[in-house]
Amino acid sequence: MQDIANHTNDWIDVDATGGNGDISDHIASLGGHWGTAPQGFANSFITDPDTDHADFGNMMNSAGAASGQQTPLSVLRGQPNAQ
Repeated sequence: MQDIANHTNDWIDVDATGGNGDISDHIASLGGHWGTAPQGFANSFITDPDTDHADFGNMMNSAGAASGQQTPLSVLRGQPNAQ
């Protein structure tokens, strides 16, 4: 994780935990679940209990529990990420 952080300008990680065992979650499992491993390395770590891996649009609109944390889409559009 540290190597990724060292080579990333603004790492936003969304942990999509809302899957119900559909095909998107099985495909994600093949790649290896990161779970909470990026927490502490990513600039912004968001757990989204309502979204699965197939719902990328909702993942980009997930807001973290931290006060003032931007959604990934907001950061991609140039709004500064809350640290």
